[in-house]
Amino acid sequence: MVDTLQSAMDDALARQQFYVDGEASFQDTLRTNAVFGGADVKAYVMARVTGGKPGRPQALPLDAAKPMTPAHD
Repeated sequence: MVDTLQSAMDDALARQQFYVDGEASFQDTLRTNAVFGGADVKAYVMARVTGGKPGRPQALPLDAAKPMTPAHD
């Protein structure tokens, strides 16, 4: 029983840290006003995986008119 409680506490702490890290990343995005296009990032990663040396994707300004994707739980 103690092991189960310890495991639940470890999971809760990891989840809490996940949310703290996510909030810090979100605040950093708001501060820098820069985001990266998903297609650009995918192309960059795929080129790196195949051994290429592509240039890094260019940051785009955050468009406040576009809604944020809702969180998934």
